[in-house]
Amino acid sequence: MIYDTSYSEKLTARFEQSTAKINRAKFHITNIETVLRDWTRADDFHIVTIQHDYRKQLAYLRFTFNELTFPATELALVIGDTFHNLKSSLDILWHVVMRECHGEPSDYTKFPVENDRDKLAVPLAAAVKKKQITQTVMEFMLDTVKPYKTGNYAIWALHKLNIQDKHQLLIPILSILKFDDVYLENEMGTRLLENQFFLMDQSSSIRIDRLSVLNPLNQKIIVKDKGHATATVIFDLGIPFQGEAVVKSLKIMTEAVSGLVQAFDLLL
Repeated sequence: MIYDTSYSEKLTARFEQSTAKINRAKFHITNIETVLRDWTRADDFHIVTIQHDYRKQLAYLRFTFNELTFPATELALVIGDTFHNLKSSLDILWHVVMRECHGEPSDYTKFPVENDRDKLAVPLAAAVKKKQITQTVMEFMLDTVKPYKTGNYAIWALHKLNIQDKHQLLIPILSILKFDDVYLENEMGTRLLENQFFLMDQSSSIRIDRLSVLNPLNQKIIVKDKGHATATVIFDLGIPFQGEAVVKSLKIMTEAVSGLVQAFDLLL
């Protein structure tokens, strides 16, 4: 399904509460980005040193950052809040859908998400039988919304992640650090590298191949500016969106929920 991402601003009043929950999720995502940015911009966040191999005429940049300051728990809490708001948006929507169908939701009513289409059909058929939803809504869920793993992965993943977060904090994993504007010069004051960027993943040492050309006399290299850093955090293995960037994945789920609200507004 392709959705108009600007449509959320035009939704009718019946989905105002669902939209408010989506907007709160967007606020949390921005907060995650802010926490990461502030962490990497702290003065004591990282140092850059030079390791020389004079025999081979090579030099290595070594990046060291303060892992103890990584705000893992704070990020996990905000990530969980994002899940809860998005899932709450769907649950509120499902209550509205039932009322629009002249049905009566119960205290246990929640937006149905299952692992496959056949399992999804069971609670939907039961809701039709109880006259909580119409046959049209059931078919729309099965054939268009498809809130199951192979049908609408983002919605299914949100459902699973929200459940898992209720039992344990989903601590993000620090994946890639990007260091921009690193500036080096030799002991004679000759600029060697300026406005360069480096990516650090598994290794914190990076060989600088160009220095043998830029620094032919093999003079000592000095770090004049350690630059600034940006960080990417990913979801851990064994959970939906494993190995994927957290912020990007949250935005995908948010867009999926927004599109679903839009789709039901048009249907009803």
